[in-house]
Amino acid sequence: MRTDSTLGINFFVRKKRNDPKMYDIYLRITVKKARAEVSIKRCIPVCNWDKKRGKAFPRNKTMEDLNAYLDTVYGEILNVHRELHMERKLITAKSIKARYVGEDEMNHTILELFEYHNRNMVNALKPGTMKNYYSTEKYLKSYITMKLKTNDVLLGELKHKFILDFENYIRTFKPKKNRKTCSNNGTMKHLERLMKVTKLGVRLEWMDKDPFRNFKLRFDKFDRKYLTLDKPGKVTHLRRMKLTRVNELPRFDLSLG
Repeated sequence: MRTDSTLGINFFVRKKRNDPKMYDIYLRITVKKARAEVSIKRCIPVCNWDKKRGKAFPRNKTMEDLNAYLDTVYGEILNVHRELHMERKLITAKSIKARYVGEDEMNHTILELFEYHNRNMVNALKPGTMKNYYSTEKYLKSYITMKLKTNDVLLGELKHKFILDFENYIRTFKPKKNRKTCSNNGTMKHLERLMKVTKLGVRLEWMDKDPFRNFKLRFDKFDRKYLTLDKPGKVTHLRRMKLTRVNELPRFDLSLG
C-alpha cells in the first residue's frame, strides 16, 4: 500500500519462533526509502495470509475483523503523518513510528529525560559532577511542583519562556537552610546542565527542537589578581617577615643522651 510519492505503509509477516504454522504481523513505514518497523501485536495462521495484498484472506469473520484492524492501523499512520505535517515537524519513518507508539516528544517528559541522563551518565561522570546534576534536578522538580503546580512537563511544552521562568525561580529561591540565594554564575551553571540534558533529548529524537537555541548563558567574569615581580622590594619584605616568624617559634632540644 502506498499513500504518496514519499510515504509507504505496508504490512508483512514473520514466522513465529515457537510456532512455524503462525505468522506475526508487522507494520513497515517507509519515507524517502528509509524504513521503520513495528509489531502490531497480532498473529495469523500461515495459510490465511495473502502476501500479494498484505492482508488476510477473508475466509471467516475472524479474518475479516483482522483486516478491519489493519485498515484502522493504516488510517492511524496517515493521521500521524498529517499531524506532523500540520505541526511543521520533520517527517521521517522514525518520527512517524515514534508518534504512533507514543515515544515522541508528545509523551516524554523533562523529568523522565533528566532521570535517563543521570542513570546513564553516573559511571561516566565524576561524583562531584553528578552531584551538581542531582542538584539541578532538585531545582527543576521544585519549580515544576511549586510554580507550575504539576508533577511533570512534556518535552513538547519546553519553550523559551519555560527557561526564562526557571531562571528567575532559581535566582529567587530561598533555601530552608541558612544559605544565600543562588548567584548569577550558579544560576547559569544550573541552566547549562539543563541545556546539556535537552541536547541529549534532541539526539535521542525525543525532541524536535532545542529550547535553548535562542538562549545565551551569561556568566560574570572576574579579574583575578596575581602576584607580580614588578616590585621586588615588596616580595623581599614578605620573605623577611616569613623568616622572622619562623625564627620566633620556640625551639625544643630533641637530642637523646
